[in-house]
Amino acid sequence: MVVTMEMGLKMEAKKNNWYKKAAAWYKFDSSITLYHGTNENNLRSILKNGFNVFEPDNLIFQILSKYNLSKKDIPEYIWKGESDYRKEVPYIYFTTSKEQARQYAKSSTQAGEFENNVFQLLKKWLEIEKQIKIEAPIYKPVVITIDVPWAKVKTHKSMTELKEIINNILKNKDELLMENETVEDFLSNLAFEFMISGHLSKEFIVRYEFA
Repeated sequence: MVVTMEMGLKMEAKKNNWYKKAAAWYKFDSSITLYHGTNENNLRSILKNGFNVFEPDNLIFQILSKYNLSKKDIPEYIWKGESDYRKEVPYIYFTTSKEQARQYAKSSTQAGEFENNVFQLLKKWLEIEKQIKIEAPIYKPVVITIDVPWAKVKTHKSMTELKEIINNILKNKDELLMENETVEDFLSNLAFEFMISGHLSKEFIVRYEFA
C-alpha cells in the first residue's frame, strides 16, 4: 500500500492521541479551544514540533531560494515591509471561530499569509521587470484545533469583557438567534482573535482536519 502524505499525517496524529475532545471556549473552563487555519505544507512540522513564531529573515531566505534568488537580486520593498511587521508583531494567531479558521486556511492554499504577501509582490516584479512568470504550489487547506490554558494566550479583550459579551448574548438570545439556531451554534461562530508568542507544544493540539 502506498502511504500518501495525508494518510501519514492522520496515522501520526492518531498515534499521539490528538483526536480528543476539547471544551468549548465560551464555557470559560481552565482551558480554551481555538482554531488555526493553515495548509498541508506547514502541517507536518506543526504536528512534529508544535507551533513556533517564525523568524522573518529565515522565511524570506526560504521563499527566495525556491526561485534561485536572494535579497540582493530584488527590490527591498518586496520583503522588507512584511519582515518589519512580523518582527514587531511576533505572534501565532488563533480564532474562536472554526469557520473563520477554515476561510483563512482556504486563502492560504498557495502559501501562508507572510509567504503569500511576499510572493505576490515578487511575482508582479518578475513579470514586469524580467518577463519571468512564476507560480506558487497549491496545498490543501487545514484547520488545526488546540486546547490550551487561558494563561498561555493573549487577546484584545479581557476575560471580564468576554464574559460580559456572553452574558449579554444569553440575555438577548431570543432577538439574536436565527430560526433553529442554538445558543451553542451562535457562540461557536463568534470570532475573537487570540495570540500566542514563542512556542506552543504539540501536546496542545486536539485534532486537525482538511478544510
